[in-house]
Amino acid sequence: MKNTLPRCTGIRSSVRRAGLLTGLMCLTLLLCAAVPADHPPAGKAPAGKAAAAKDIAPQPPTIHETTTEFTIQGKTIPVERFAPKARGQYPAILMLHACTGLRTFGWIYREEARVLARDGYAVFLVHYLECTDDGNGVDANNIAAAPQKYRAWRDTVRGALDHMLKQPDVHRARVGVFGVSLGAYLALELGTTHSDRIHAVANWFGGLRPELHGLVKKMPRVLIIHDKDDQTVSVREAHALEETLKARKLPCESKIYDKQGHVFVNYPLGEDCADAKQRTRDFFARYVKQR
Repeated sequence: MKNTLPRCTGIRSSVRRAGLLTGLMCLTLLLCAAVPADHPPAGKAPAGKAAAAKDIAPQPPTIHETTTEFTIQGKTIPVERFAPKARGQYPAILMLHACTGLRTFGWIYREEARVLARDGYAVFLVHYLECTDDGNGVDANNIAAAPQKYRAWRDTVRGALDHMLKQPDVHRARVGVFGVSLGAYLALELGTTHSDRIHAVANWFGGLRPELHGLVKKMPRVLIIHDKDDQTVSVREAHALEETLKARKLPCESKIYDKQGHVFVNYPLGEDCADAKQRTRDFFARYVKQR
C-alpha cells in the first residue's frame, strides 16, 4: 500500500512556522499557568490557619530528573525522565512534542512533565527529531515532502517505547502516551501497532494518517482534544479519527472546543484551556494510573 502522508501531516501548508511557534508558546500558558484543581490559590493564609494548613495539606513528592538515551540506526536519542524520587514502580507516560522540537520550547513540556511526576508518574520526554538531525525543529510545511523523515521519527518513537519499558521504575501494565500536534500523529500511530503495551493515548490537535484508518483493528483508549477553528490541523482530523474508532467499537472520548485555535492560541488563559488540561490529567488517572 502506498505510504502517503496527509497534506503536511494534516497541517495546512499555508500556515507559516511562526504560527506553530506562537501556538507552542501559548501551550506554555496552558500547561504551566493553570493551577491544579486540588491546589489552593496562591496567597497568604489567614492568621491562625497557616500552621494548621501546613500540617493538613499533603505535600507533593520530591521528583528526580535525569536524561537517559538509546541508540537507533546509529543515532543516539536523548530521553528526559521525570519521576518521583522515592523508589518504586510508577505508571509511565511517553511524551511527544510538536514539530518545533525541544531546544527552544522544551521547557513547556518539562513543566508539564514535572506536574505529572509530582502526581506519581514516570514521564519520558523523547528527543525524537534528533534521529534526523532536526533537533532545532522542522517546518510544518516540509513534513509532507519528506516521508522518509516521518518514518524515521515513527521508528524512533517505537524505540523510545521499548527503552521506557526497560526502565526498572516503570510499571509496564500502566502506560500512556501524550502527543501534541505532530507528536499526536506519532502517538496515535504507535497506538495502532502497540495496543498490547499502551493503555491510553492523549491526542492533542493531531490525527491519524489517512491510509491507516482502514487498517485500524486495535487501539488503546483515546482522548481527542481539538478545536473547530484550528487553522493548523483541521478539526476534520479529529472527526475522522473519532468516526473510525467508534465504527470499530474502540473506546474514545472527545472534546472539541470552539474559537480557541490550534493549541488554544486564541485564549491561552481561558476556561477551555484549563478544562482541557484537567481532562487530560483525569484521563490518565482513570486509564493509566488507576487501572
